[in-house]
Amino acid sequence: MRAAVVAPYVISQGSLPAIRTEGVVPVTDIVLGTLRMDGDTTVGEFARAVVRHNSGFRYVDWLSFFSLRQETDGQDGHPYVTASVHRVCLAPADGTRLRDVAPASGFSTVGGRLGADAALAESGVAWVHSRTVNGRVYVSSQRLVVANELLERYGSPGMLTVAAVSYGGSAGRRSGEVASVPRLRPGQGVRRAGIEPM
Repeated sequence: MRAAVVAPYVISQGSLPAIRTEGVVPVTDIVLGTLRMDGDTTVGEFARAVVRHNSGFRYVDWLSFFSLRQETDGQDGHPYVTASVHRVCLAPADGTRLRDVAPASGFSTVGGRLGADAALAESGVAWVHSRTVNGRVYVSSQRLVVANELLERYGSPGMLTVAAVSYGGSAGRRSGEVASVPRLRPGQGVRRAGIEPM
């Protein structure tokens, strides 16, 4: 098992405008107008609402929802992450029920905008806009929005020093200062820390 902590990772980098996300219950800047998503809402209804109210979106673009959940191994206590991705094509004539392809956790109406159905807890989420033109895929630049107590613990200066030392660096004279951390090739030095390379 690979040890991992949910953090505000950059998950996509591209030329489409970024989707802004805010709030304790994450909500995007994607306006849905009067659409209220429920079990009967179709993909086509969702697509029409997104394209009608957001000038940066076109039909047959995609919206992807990334969700990372923090977990802890019950045997050794190592943190790990479970991830899921749900993609919806903005196809205006698609009669598929939205809930059959996309969960309420990332496809809910929050104050007239696209958002999550609950506050984040030990997790991170992001929505990514993508478009294919002449065989090339364009994406929005997105970073995970995160609420994770483990991140605070594992992201402390002391833990960063422990991680640097486990990769072959050495602790500096002051607490939390790292004197040197060697450059590593992908996968090099990772097993020494007891973590499998990703």
